[in-house]
Amino acid sequence: MSAGRRATAGPRRTHRPVGDAPAQPAVPDIDRFLDACLIEEGLSPATAATYRQVLYAFAAWVAARAGAFAPAALSSQIVRGWQRYLVAERGLDDDTYVKYLSALRSFLAFLHGEWLTPLTRDDVKLP
Repeated sequence: MSAGRRATAGPRRTHRPVGDAPAQPAVPDIDRFLDACLIEEGLSPATAATYRQVLYAFAAWVAARAGAFAPAALSSQIVRGWQRYLVAERGLDDDTYVKYLSALRSFLAFLHGEWLTPLTRDDVKLP
């Protein structure tokens, strides 16, 4: 080992701030939505980072069950399944649950406006 370098126990860990590229592959529809929110809607970067985290989690959950994330294949049953998952398995508190649903509602409104899904924001019921 050269002078000035410390020996470390175990693998080197890096910190990844919220909002950095997620571990799963990019989802262009989510990225376009977030760009539109930041540029056209004036969404704060912190809120955009939260939306990104939530929507990538949703896309990964859908892909794990359907084999891929495809907006055209989204259904009310899928959305309700994710809502049940958030409560039963993730155990989200009410405020966090509403934040997750609000992000999904906004994303569905965007997708519907782009003719990419038959669902609308009204297909996600808030408590």
